Parts: sequence; C-alpha cells; structure tokens
Amino acid sequence: MRNFKLVLIFIALIWIVQIINFFMGYDLNSWFGLSTRRSSGIPGILFSPLLHGGFAHAAFNSAPLLVLGGIIIGINKRGFLPATGVIIIVGGFLTWLLARPNTLHVGASGVVFGYLGYLVAYGVRHRSPMAILGAIMASVMYGYLIKGVLPSGPGVSWEGHLFGLIAGILAALLLPEWKEKV
Repeated sequence: MRNFKLVLIFIALIWIVQIINFFMGYDLNSWFGLSTRRSSGIPGILFSPLLHGGFAHAAFNSAPLLVLGGIIIGINKRGFLPATGVIIIVGGFLTWLLARPNTLHVGASGVVFGYLGYLVAYGVRHRSPMAILGAIMASVMYGYLIKGVLPSGPGVSWEGHLFGLIAGILAALLLPEWKEKV
C-alpha cells in the first residue's frame, strides 16, 4: 500500500502544480517545461511531467497514471520507483535531444506511455502469471494509445510519447527484478 501512495502523491503533485500554473497564466510551462536542445530546457527533463496545458490535459493523464502505476505496483512494487525514474529521465532526455527543434513539451503522457511499454515488456521478459496478466491488462485497457507515438497534429508531443514508450521498454528489459524478501 505504501508504494501505491507514491502513485497518488505523483498525481496530487500534478494537480497542485496545475492549479498553481493556472493562476500564474501557465508561465511555469515556459520556465520549467522541456524546451528541446536548449540548456534552459534541461530542467524540463525532470519537471515537465508535472506541468500540463490545462485541466483537461492533467485529467487525461491522471487516470492512466493511476491504473498503469497501480498495475506496476501490483506485479513489481519494488521496481516501481526505479522504473519511473528511468522513464522520466531517459524518456525526457531523448525528447530533449531528438524531438522537433524549438518545441516545448509538457505533460505526464510520456510517463503514461512509459508505464504501458514497461508493463508489456516486463510481461514478455519475466513470463510469470502476474507479469503476463499485467501486460494483458495494460494492453487491453490502453493499447489503443499506441497510435500516439506517430506524428499527429500541432500541440501533441508524439516524440514524448514515443521516447516514454522506449524508456519504459528499456526499464523493463534492463532493470533487475526486485524479489520480495520472505
């Protein structure tokens, strides 16, 4: 249950930052968002998942974060924090380095795609009943999101989605499996 609280804290932080950002006219996005290939955008690698373009944007990311994060905790609770760290840092860095030039990226959708990639790759790698169940649940509930890794309309960070997905897969394949102590 302690680890599930981490998901709730992450979502609560998103909403606290969203409310502050709203009252500041969304200035936090330009200050702490991920601005590609600029030194000023480097803090955005860590902070952009907390920033959103509006209340709907924050809401659309909150539900899958809760569900997918909960599934990760259910199948590998000790791996949740390391996987989240890899997804945020690697996905954010790749977005900063390789996304379209002169673009600003905000939102937790890269983490959502990272969790989806992590769960599917974790199921393939570990093949335990719980890991396979987690992969199936994630695929059935959020597999339709995969089209979000393709170039789409303006204002959508498909690169953040793609690199979050890649980071999640890497986390599942490269991080060790933390067994519970008995």
